[in-house]
Amino acid sequence: MSKKAKTVLALCAILALAAAFAAGALLPGFFTANDKSVKEEGRLAGVLLTRDTLAVSEEGRVWAEKDPANVDPDAPGLRFPVEGYACFLTRSGEGEPKASALTADPVFTRLHQSVNSSDDEESFHLDATVFFLPTAGVWTVNPVYQTSDGRVYAVPGESGILLSPGLEVTQDMKDERKEGGRTETTAITLRLKAETACEKLTLTQFSAAHEALQVWEGAPGDAPETLKVLPETAYVLLERAGEDGETLRELADADEGILELAVPLPNGLCESRTVTLERGNG
Repeated sequence: MSKKAKTVLALCAILALAAAFAAGALLPGFFTANDKSVKEEGRLAGVLLTRDTLAVSEEGRVWAEKDPANVDPDAPGLRFPVEGYACFLTRSGEGEPKASALTADPVFTRLHQSVNSSDDEESFHLDATVFFLPTAGVWTVNPVYQTSDGRVYAVPGESGILLSPGLEVTQDMKDERKEGGRTETTAITLRLKAETACEKLTLTQFSAAHEALQVWEGAPGDAPETLKVLPETAYVLLERAGEDGETLRELADADEGILELAVPLPNGLCESRTVTLERGNG
């Protein structure tokens, strides 16, 4: 083969590869987001989950704003001016360890945060789970940062994730830096899990002899905030009847206090709701 022919074939291969990327022919479940180069000056704080690619300012960021609906004086009271859901841990104060405050929209559930401090190290860890339905489609996980003066911003994530049936994926992010001889580490763990669409929810109270005492039935979004537990109730059976005819069952001790539900939203994600079990006197 002539040198000229080899050159033409190589050029065709490059053009074909470029076309494949432009058409989104990447790994199953992923696509490439627009490349936004940004100098990360802040510390990692959390995530912002969006359906659309994040539209940023000239500096490549979206700044969080004061939330006018916030009434808690102890909460950061911040929100992003975009369609999406945020979960982040902010730090304040000059002491060691620094004070921390969690901001989390209702789609984030099973939240766990920890702060550990020693003479030479301080670490922050935030763990959250998001449940979704098969109709969720593509969502992007955008990192959230906090500057040294307390401001919070998000930058575009590297890829979108196709939230498909049966998918269970964990995204880990870590930020480590040294200041004044101390190491400060922030770790974020986000779990994305498929959920079966629930058409009907049933809460049944049973005695220690396994007799059904009282039944509540309805849509997940209509579940009561508080379920009055009868004095003779030993446990509660939670049943989720799905669109596919399958019923998922879960037992809860009557004195455990809280049942956690995943209520479907129109966009395919699930909002976290709780039912408080309150023991009655008779």
